Amino acid sequence: MKLFIVIGHYGSGKSEIAANLAIREKCSVLVDLDIVNPYFRTSDVRGELAEFGIKVVASEYAGSNIDIPALPPQINAVFDQKEDAVFDVGGDDDGAVVLGRFADRFLESGYDMLMAVNMKRPSTASIERIIEMRGAIERASGLKVTRIINNTNLLGETTLTDLLAAQKMLEAADLGEVEIAGFSEILDRLPRELAARKFELKKFIKYENGIV
Repeated sequence: MKLFIVIGHYGSGKSEIAANLAIREKCSVLVDLDIVNPYFRTSDVRGELAEFGIKVVASEYAGSNIDIPALPPQINAVFDQKEDAVFDVGGDDDGAVVLGRFADRFLESGYDMLMAVNMKRPSTASIERIIEMRGAIERASGLKVTRIINNTNLLGETTLTDLLAAQKMLEAADLGEVEIAGFSEILDRLPRELAARKFELKKFIKYENGIV
């Protein structure tokens, strides 16, 4: 049983990372726990993930733009049936409170919690803000971030320079393991010494107003 949690602030690209992670790790379930931002959710790509044999578990209100904090009752079945799963969690410490409802089950089963960071977004534009956010998420959820995903981007205007500058700052801050996310046209140009840290993304989530 493999359990992954992807968490990050609004605009971090965490839902894109969650969808790609579920495919990469051959998970059977993706749980959409994002009740903070109902407009950009992994449940919106249910059909695409089904082609990879991945079932999406989400609130009945997911994708309806009705902001009702209802949790899907099938979540406990993921733990009970010991399914490999990715949890896409709401974008801040408020969203992490929802995750905290299942902290005991994650601690019992083991987990890997990835924090997506986009240093081109105001909420995570500095190391100080990232550390503050990580602490708030960990306190609210009762769980620990195990690795950082550097997903610094400006959508179509992203450059390798942007990504490498963020990587340098994140590594210097000694935040633990830092992987580098992006699309192949950027990651294929990474320096050789960073190649092993690539987290290549394929586009699933539809972007609106430049935010995901």
